[in-house]
Amino acid sequence: MKAGVMLPHVGVGITNDGVESLNLYKELYDKIVEGWHGFKPEQMHVSNMNAGDLKPFTISQDIINKYVKSTRVRAGRSVSGCSLPAFTNAEDRKMVED
Repeated sequence: MKAGVMLPHVGVGITNDGVESLNLYKELYDKIVEGWHGFKPEQMHVSNMNAGDLKPFTISQDIINKYVKSTRVRAGRSVSGCSLPAFTNAEDRKMVED
């Protein structure tokens, strides 16, 4: 919760530093993930990396112009054994780089 306390202007109330925290604070994170993504703890995540299964974008430009004021693209990464970006230190960055 440090991010939300120290940096309230960024709009992020909680971050985590990896799998250990997700397991230790499972009750808290499960509720956040379900509320934000609609993904329930008992669901299994299924990855589909087949580009042929992607559906075309079908929202009209008029609808986009009516409702969208700004957008952002966000990318994330996690590497087993390294902390996530909110807690990354020089050693973690070097390990990922290597």
